[in-house]
Amino acid sequence: AAAVAVAIPVVVVAVVSVLYYQRGRVEQFEQYLAQARAQIELARAQPDPLSAAPYYRDSLSALDRAEVYFSTEETLSLRLESRNALDQLDGITRLNFRPAVVNGLGREAHISALAVGRNNIYALDSAANAVRLLRATAVGYDFDANFGCSPAQVFNLQMGALVAIAWYPDPTLLSETGALLALDSTGSVLYCAPDKPSAAARPDEPPGGWVQPIAIDVFAGRLYVLDVGANALWVYNSVSGVFNQPPEPYFAVSYDLSDVIDFAIAQSSGALYLLHADGRLSVCERNNAGNVLCSEQEYTDNRAGRQSGPRIDGAIPARLLYDAPPEPSLYFLDTFADGLVQYSLRLFFQRQFRALNPLPGPISAMAVGPNKEVFVAVDNSVYVANR
Repeated sequence: AAAVAVAIPVVVVAVVSVLYYQRGRVEQFEQYLAQARAQIELARAQPDPLSAAPYYRDSLSALDRAEVYFSTEETLSLRLESRNALDQLDGITRLNFRPAVVNGLGREAHISALAVGRNNIYALDSAANAVRLLRATAVGYDFDANFGCSPAQVFNLQMGALVAIAWYPDPTLLSETGALLALDSTGSVLYCAPDKPSAAARPDEPPGGWVQPIAIDVFAGRLYVLDVGANALWVYNSVSGVFNQPPEPYFAVSYDLSDVIDFAIAQSSGALYLLHADGRLSVCERNNAGNVLCSEQEYTDNRAGRQSGPRIDGAIPARLLYDAPPEPSLYFLDTFADGLVQYSLRLFFQRQFRALNPLPGPISAMAVGPNKEVFVAVDNSVYVANR
Protein backbone atom coordinates (compact mmCIF):
# COMPACT_ATOMS: atom_id res chain seq x y z
CA ALA A 1 0.00 0.00 0.00
CA ALA A 2 2.84 2.36 0.79
CA ALA A 3 4.43 1.64 -2.58
CA VAL A 4 1.17 2.38 -4.36
CA ALA A 5 0.79 5.61 -2.40
CA VAL A 6 4.25 6.72 -3.57
CA ALA A 7 3.73 5.60 -7.19
CA ILE A 8 0.46 7.45 -7.74
CA PRO A 9 1.93 10.99 -7.32
CA VAL A 10 4.86 10.04 -9.58
CA VAL A 11 2.50 8.86 -12.34
CA VAL A 12 0.37 11.99 -11.96
CA VAL A 13 3.43 14.22 -12.29
CA ALA A 14 4.58 12.32 -15.36
CA VAL A 15 1.19 12.59 -17.06
CA VAL A 16 0.93 16.28 -16.25
CA SER A 17 4.44 16.85 -17.59
CA VAL A 18 3.63 15.09 -20.86
CA LEU A 19 0.41 17.06 -21.27
CA TYR A 20 2.21 20.30 -20.49
CA TYR A 21 4.96 19.47 -22.95
CA GLN A 22 2.46 18.55 -25.66
CA ARG A 23 0.44 21.69 -25.01
CA GLY A 24 3.59 23.75 -25.29
CA ARG A 25 4.41 22.18 -28.64
CA VAL A 26 0.93 22.88 -29.94
CA GLU A 27 1.11 26.49 -28.78
CA GLN A 28 4.49 26.99 -30.45
CA PHE A 29 3.19 25.43 -33.65
CA GLU A 30 0.10 27.64 -33.66
CA GLN A 31 2.21 30.73 -33.05
CA TYR A 32 4.52 30.07 -36.01
CA LEU A 33 1.62 29.00 -38.23
CA ALA A 34 -0.14 32.28 -37.44
CA GLN A 35 3.00 34.16 -38.45
CA ALA A 36 3.12 32.26 -41.74
CA ARG A 37 -0.55 33.02 -42.45
CA ALA A 38 -0.03 36.70 -41.72
CA GLN A 39 3.00 36.93 -44.02
CA ILE A 40 1.16 35.22 -46.86
CA GLU A 41 -1.80 37.58 -46.47
CA LEU A 42 0.61 40.51 -46.74
CA ALA A 43 2.22 38.91 -49.81
CA ARG A 44 -1.14 38.47 -51.51
CA ALA A 45 -1.92 42.13 -50.91
CA GLN A 46 1.20 43.38 -52.73
CA PRO A 47 0.90 45.00 -56.17
CA ASP A 48 3.54 42.84 -57.88
CA PRO A 49 5.56 39.63 -57.37
CA LEU A 50 8.76 41.50 -56.49
CA SER A 51 7.05 43.38 -53.68
CA ALA A 52 5.47 40.16 -52.43
CA ALA A 53 8.76 38.21 -52.36
CA PRO A 54 10.01 39.32 -48.89
CA TYR A 55 6.70 38.28 -47.30
CA TYR A 56 6.76 34.91 -49.01
CA ARG A 57 10.32 34.36 -47.79
CA ASP A 58 9.27 35.28 -44.24
CA SER A 59 6.35 32.86 -44.49
CA LEU A 60 8.74 30.06 -45.44
CA SER A 61 10.92 30.87 -42.43
CA ALA A 62 7.88 30.74 -40.15
CA LEU A 63 6.77 27.45 -41.73
CA ASP A 64 10.23 25.98 -41.19
CA ARG A 65 9.86 26.73 -37.48
CA ALA A 66 6.27 25.48 -37.35
CA GLU A 67 7.10 22.19 -39.03
CA VAL A 68 9.69 21.43 -36.38
CA TYR A 69 6.61 20.55 -34.31
CA PHE A 70 3.98 19.42 -36.83
CA SER A 71 3.46 19.17 -40.56
CA THR A 72 -0.14 19.52 -41.71
CA GLU A 73 -2.05 19.92 -44.93
CA GLU A 74 -2.21 23.65 -44.26
CA THR A 75 1.53 24.05 -43.72
CA LEU A 76 2.21 22.09 -46.90
CA SER A 77 -0.30 24.18 -48.86
CA LEU A 78 1.13 27.47 -47.59
CA ARG A 79 4.67 26.27 -48.32
CA LEU A 80 3.71 25.32 -51.86
CA GLU A 81 2.12 28.72 -52.50
CA SER A 82 5.17 30.58 -51.15
CA ARG A 83 7.70 28.46 -52.99
CA ASN A 84 5.83 28.59 -56.30
CA ALA A 85 5.61 32.37 -56.11
CA LEU A 86 9.32 32.71 -55.40
CA ASP A 87 10.25 30.11 -58.03
CA GLN A 88 8.32 31.99 -60.69
CA LEU A 89 10.04 35.23 -59.74
CA ASP A 90 13.50 33.65 -59.69
CA GLY A 91 13.08 31.58 -62.86
CA ILE A 92 13.39 28.28 -61.00
CA THR A 93 12.31 24.96 -62.49
CA ARG A 94 11.96 22.16 -59.94
CA LEU A 95 13.28 18.78 -61.08
CA ASN A 96 12.18 15.47 -59.63
CA PHE A 97 15.58 13.86 -59.12
CA ARG A 98 15.68 10.12 -58.56
CA PRO A 99 18.66 7.83 -57.90
CA ALA A 100 20.17 6.57 -61.15
CA VAL A 101 20.98 3.36 -59.25
CA VAL A 102 19.27 2.48 -56.00
CA ASN A 103 22.20 1.81 -53.68
CA GLY A 104 24.67 4.35 -55.00
CA LEU A 105 28.21 3.56 -56.09
CA GLY A 106 29.52 2.20 -52.82
CA ARG A 107 29.49 3.41 -49.24
CA GLU A 108 32.96 4.98 -49.41
CA ALA A 109 32.60 6.55 -52.87
CA HIS A 110 32.81 10.29 -53.46
CA ILE A 111 31.77 11.46 -56.94
CA SER A 112 33.67 14.57 -58.06
CA ALA A 113 32.92 14.63 -61.81
CA LEU A 114 30.38 13.25 -64.29
CA ALA A 115 30.41 12.66 -68.03
CA VAL A 116 27.85 11.21 -70.43
CA GLY A 117 28.87 9.08 -73.41
CA ARG A 118 26.56 7.12 -75.72
CA ASN A 119 23.81 7.41 -73.06
CA ASN A 120 25.99 5.81 -70.37
CA ILE A 121 27.00 7.77 -67.27
CA TYR A 122 30.63 7.91 -66.13
CA ALA A 123 31.39 9.04 -62.59
CA LEU A 124 34.83 9.92 -61.24
CA ASP A 125 35.10 8.39 -57.77
CA SER A 126 37.87 10.40 -56.16
CA ALA A 127 37.88 8.27 -53.03
CA ALA A 128 38.73 5.12 -55.02
CA ASN A 129 40.71 6.92 -57.76
CA ALA A 130 38.54 5.21 -60.37
CA VAL A 131 35.85 5.95 -62.94
CA ARG A 132 32.55 4.12 -62.45
CA LEU A 133 30.14 3.13 -65.21
CA LEU A 134 26.36 3.33 -65.06
CA ARG A 135 25.10 1.50 -68.14
CA ALA A 136 21.98 2.73 -69.84
CA THR A 137 19.17 0.16 -69.97
CA ALA A 138 15.62 0.19 -71.26
CA VAL A 139 14.36 1.12 -67.79
CA GLY A 140 17.19 3.20 -66.35
CA TYR A 141 20.80 2.47 -65.40
CA ASP A 142 22.78 -0.42 -63.98
CA PHE A 143 25.98 -0.03 -61.98
CA ASP A 144 28.65 -2.10 -63.74
CA ALA A 145 30.88 -3.28 -60.91
CA ASN A 146 33.16 -5.05 -63.42
CA PHE A 147 34.06 -1.89 -65.32
CA GLY A 148 37.79 -1.49 -64.71
CA CYS A 149 38.77 2.12 -65.29
CA SER A 150 41.45 3.11 -62.83
CA PRO A 151 45.24 3.43 -62.61
CA ALA A 152 45.21 0.09 -60.78
CA GLN A 153 43.96 -1.60 -63.96
CA VAL A 154 46.88 -0.60 -66.16
CA PHE A 155 50.39 -1.96 -65.84
CA ASN A 156 52.33 -0.15 -68.55
CA LEU A 157 52.35 3.18 -66.74
CA GLN A 158 52.57 4.49 -63.19
CA MET A 159 49.68 6.92 -62.77
CA GLY A 160 48.65 9.36 -60.05
CA ALA A 161 45.34 10.73 -58.84
CA LEU A 162 42.65 11.18 -61.50
CA VAL A 163 41.63 14.84 -61.68
CA ALA A 164 39.23 15.16 -64.64
CA ILE A 165 37.19 13.14 -67.13
CA ALA A 166 35.60 13.80 -70.53
CA TRP A 167 33.83 11.74 -73.17
CA TYR A 168 35.72 11.58 -76.46
CA PRO A 169 33.21 10.73 -79.23
CA ASP A 170 35.69 9.93 -82.01
CA PRO A 171 37.49 6.62 -82.69
CA THR A 172 40.25 5.71 -80.23
CA LEU A 173 42.64 2.83 -79.76
CA LEU A 174 39.88 1.14 -77.70
CA SER A 175 36.74 1.70 -79.70
CA GLU A 176 35.47 3.10 -82.98
CA THR A 177 32.56 4.67 -81.10
CA GLY A 178 34.46 6.76 -78.60
CA ALA A 179 35.96 6.36 -75.15
CA LEU A 180 36.09 7.95 -71.73
CA LEU A 181 39.27 9.95 -71.14
CA ALA A 182 40.58 10.42 -67.61
CA LEU A 183 43.50 12.73 -66.86
CA ASP A 184 45.72 12.23 -63.83
CA SER A 185 47.81 14.72 -61.90
CA THR A 186 50.99 13.78 -63.81
CA GLY A 187 49.51 14.40 -67.27
CA SER A 188 48.85 10.77 -68.16
CA VAL A 189 45.64 9.82 -69.96
CA LEU A 190 43.54 6.77 -69.16
CA TYR A 191 41.34 5.43 -71.98
CA CYS A 192 38.26 3.45 -70.95
CA ALA A 193 35.30 1.95 -72.82
CA PRO A 194 32.59 -0.55 -71.90
CA ASP A 195 33.63 -4.19 -72.35
CA LYS A 196 37.19 -3.18 -73.25
CA PRO A 197 40.40 -3.44 -71.22
CA SER A 198 41.59 0.00 -70.19
CA ALA A 199 44.74 1.52 -71.63
CA ALA A 200 46.97 4.36 -70.54
CA ALA A 201 49.42 6.63 -72.30
CA ARG A 202 51.56 9.53 -71.29
CA PRO A 203 51.54 12.25 -73.97
CA ASP A 204 54.60 14.36 -74.49
CA GLU A 205 54.94 16.82 -71.65
CA PRO A 206 54.70 20.53 -72.37
CA PRO A 207 57.83 22.64 -71.95
CA GLY A 208 58.54 22.89 -68.23
CA GLY A 209 56.44 19.82 -67.48
CA TRP A 210 53.11 19.62 -65.69
CA VAL A 211 52.45 21.71 -62.60
CA GLN A 212 48.75 21.55 -61.73
CA PRO A 213 46.43 20.19 -64.44
CA ILE A 214 42.83 20.46 -63.22
CA ALA A 215 40.41 20.18 -66.16
CA ILE A 216 40.03 18.77 -69.67
CA ASP A 217 37.68 19.10 -72.61
CA VAL A 218 37.60 17.83 -76.18
CA PHE A 219 36.80 19.61 -79.42
CA ALA A 220 37.22 18.64 -83.08
CA GLY A 221 39.29 15.58 -82.24
CA ARG A 222 41.62 17.47 -79.93
CA LEU A 223 42.23 17.21 -76.20
CA TYR A 224 42.48 20.45 -74.20
CA VAL A 225 44.22 20.39 -70.82
CA LEU A 226 44.12 23.30 -68.39
CA ASP A 227 47.23 23.56 -66.19
CA VAL A 228 46.57 26.47 -63.83
CA GLY A 229 49.88 25.94 -62.07
CA ALA A 230 51.74 26.58 -65.32
CA ASN A 231 49.27 29.29 -66.43
CA ALA A 232 48.67 27.40 -69.67
CA LEU A 233 46.06 25.65 -71.77
CA TRP A 234 47.57 22.89 -73.88
CA VAL A 235 46.09 21.31 -77.01
CA TYR A 236 46.82 17.74 -78.13
CA ASN A 237 45.99 16.49 -81.60
CA SER A 238 44.92 12.88 -81.99
CA VAL A 239 46.66 10.40 -84.27
CA SER A 240 44.76 7.12 -84.72
CA GLY A 241 42.86 7.84 -81.53
CA VAL A 242 45.91 8.49 -79.36
CA PHE A 243 47.23 11.84 -78.13
CA ASN A 244 50.88 11.11 -78.68
CA GLN A 245 52.01 14.34 -80.29
CA PRO A 246 53.74 17.27 -78.54
CA PRO A 247 51.15 19.73 -77.22
CA GLU A 248 50.55 23.14 -78.68
CA PRO A 249 49.81 26.19 -76.54
CA TYR A 250 46.30 27.55 -77.02
CA PHE A 251 47.54 31.04 -76.22
CA ALA A 252 50.40 32.38 -78.28
CA VAL A 253 50.69 35.27 -75.84
CA SER A 254 50.50 34.64 -72.10
CA TYR A 255 47.03 35.00 -70.63
CA ASP A 256 46.31 34.96 -66.89
CA LEU A 257 44.70 31.62 -66.04
CA SER A 258 45.81 31.47 -62.41
CA ASP A 259 42.30 31.89 -60.99
CA VAL A 260 40.44 29.81 -63.58
CA ILE A 261 38.58 26.92 -61.92
CA ASP A 262 36.89 25.35 -64.95
CA PHE A 263 36.47 25.77 -68.68
CA ALA A 264 34.26 24.58 -71.52
CA ILE A 265 34.44 24.68 -75.31
CA ALA A 266 31.33 25.40 -77.36
CA GLN A 267 31.19 22.50 -79.79
CA SER A 268 29.10 24.62 -82.16
CA SER A 269 31.69 27.37 -82.57
CA GLY A 270 34.92 26.46 -80.82
CA ALA A 271 34.64 29.41 -78.44
CA LEU A 272 36.46 28.88 -75.15
CA TYR A 273 34.69 29.82 -71.91
CA LEU A 274 36.83 30.35 -68.82
CA LEU A 275 35.19 30.38 -65.37
CA HIS A 276 37.14 32.38 -62.78
CA ALA A 277 37.09 31.67 -59.06
CA ASP A 278 35.16 34.86 -58.31
CA GLY A 279 32.40 33.96 -60.78
CA ARG A 280 33.55 36.08 -63.73
CA LEU A 281 33.48 34.50 -67.19
CA SER A 282 35.91 35.15 -70.04
CA VAL A 283 35.32 34.10 -73.65
CA CYS A 284 38.17 33.47 -76.06
CA GLU A 285 37.81 33.11 -79.83
CA ARG A 286 40.15 33.00 -82.82
CA ASN A 287 39.85 35.77 -85.37
CA ASN A 288 40.38 35.40 -89.10
CA ALA A 289 44.11 35.84 -88.65
CA GLY A 290 44.22 32.92 -86.23
CA ASN A 291 44.90 35.06 -83.18
CA VAL A 292 43.09 34.31 -79.90
CA LEU A 293 41.14 37.25 -78.50
CA CYS A 294 39.69 37.06 -74.99
CA SER A 295 37.24 39.35 -73.27
CA GLU A 296 35.44 39.34 -69.95
CA GLN A 297 31.70 39.01 -70.40
CA GLU A 298 28.64 40.32 -68.59
CA TYR A 299 25.75 38.13 -67.51
CA THR A 300 22.43 39.56 -68.66
CA ASP A 301 19.68 38.91 -66.14
CA ASN A 302 16.18 40.21 -66.94
CA ARG A 303 14.51 38.81 -63.83
CA ALA A 304 12.73 41.37 -61.67
CA GLY A 305 15.00 42.66 -58.95
CA ARG A 306 18.14 41.05 -60.40
CA GLN A 307 21.26 42.80 -61.60
CA SER A 308 23.16 42.19 -64.82
CA GLY A 309 26.92 42.39 -64.49
CA PRO A 310 30.23 40.51 -64.43
CA ARG A 311 28.90 37.94 -61.92
CA ILE A 312 25.68 35.94 -61.66
CA ASP A 313 23.42 37.72 -59.23
CA GLY A 314 22.64 35.45 -56.29
CA ALA A 315 24.85 32.55 -57.33
CA ILE A 316 28.35 31.20 -56.66
CA PRO A 317 29.33 29.11 -59.71
CA ALA A 318 31.88 26.35 -59.17
CA ARG A 319 31.61 24.27 -62.36
CA LEU A 320 30.93 25.04 -66.00
CA LEU A 321 29.34 22.84 -68.67
CA TYR A 322 28.51 23.34 -72.34
CA ASP A 323 25.30 21.74 -73.59
CA ALA A 324 24.85 21.01 -77.29
CA PRO A 325 22.06 22.08 -79.69
CA PRO A 326 19.12 22.21 -80.22
CA GLU A 327 19.41 24.53 -77.23
CA PRO A 328 23.14 25.33 -77.00
CA SER A 329 23.79 26.83 -73.60
CA LEU A 330 26.04 26.99 -70.56
CA TYR A 331 25.27 25.36 -67.23
CA PHE A 332 26.81 26.58 -63.99
CA LEU A 333 26.86 24.54 -60.79
CA ASP A 334 25.69 27.02 -58.16
CA THR A 335 27.09 26.12 -54.74
CA PHE A 336 25.18 28.97 -53.06
CA ALA A 337 21.69 27.64 -53.84
CA ASP A 338 22.81 24.05 -54.55
CA GLY A 339 21.38 23.96 -58.04
CA LEU A 340 22.16 24.59 -61.69
CA VAL A 341 21.87 27.86 -63.58
CA GLN A 342 21.43 27.90 -67.35
CA TYR A 343 22.55 30.77 -69.59
CA SER A 344 22.56 31.13 -73.35
CA LEU A 345 25.92 31.27 -75.12
CA ARG A 346 25.45 35.03 -75.26
CA LEU A 347 25.03 34.93 -71.49
CA PHE A 348 21.33 35.69 -71.20
CA PHE A 349 19.70 34.08 -68.18
CA GLN A 350 17.48 31.13 -69.14
CA ARG A 351 16.43 29.34 -65.95
CA GLN A 352 17.56 27.77 -62.72
CA PHE A 353 17.16 24.11 -61.83
CA ARG A 354 16.57 23.04 -58.24
CA ALA A 355 15.53 19.76 -56.68
CA LEU A 356 11.81 19.29 -56.12
CA ASN A 357 12.59 17.35 -52.95
CA PRO A 358 15.72 17.91 -50.83
CA LEU A 359 18.78 15.95 -51.90
CA PRO A 360 20.80 14.24 -49.13
CA GLY A 361 23.75 16.62 -49.51
CA PRO A 362 25.39 19.28 -51.67
CA ILE A 363 25.79 18.70 -55.40
CA SER A 364 29.40 17.92 -56.31
CA ALA A 365 29.13 17.36 -60.09
CA MET A 366 26.72 17.73 -63.00
CA ALA A 367 26.14 16.54 -66.54
CA VAL A 368 23.45 16.84 -69.21
CA GLY A 369 22.41 13.89 -71.34
CA PRO A 370 21.61 13.79 -75.07
CA ASN A 371 17.88 13.87 -74.31
CA LYS A 372 18.36 16.82 -71.95
CA GLU A 373 18.33 14.65 -68.84
CA VAL A 374 20.04 16.39 -65.94
CA PHE A 375 22.48 14.36 -63.83
CA VAL A 376 23.92 15.45 -60.50
CA ALA A 377 26.23 13.74 -58.04
CA VAL A 378 25.72 13.92 -54.29
CA ASP A 379 28.39 12.22 -52.21
CA ASN A 380 28.37 8.56 -53.37
CA SER A 381 25.27 8.66 -55.55
CA VAL A 382 24.18 9.91 -58.97
CA TYR A 383 20.70 11.34 -59.48
CA VAL A 384 18.83 11.91 -62.73
CA ALA A 385 15.83 14.03 -63.68
CA ASN A 386 14.00 14.82 -66.90
CA ARG A 387 13.88 18.49 -67.72
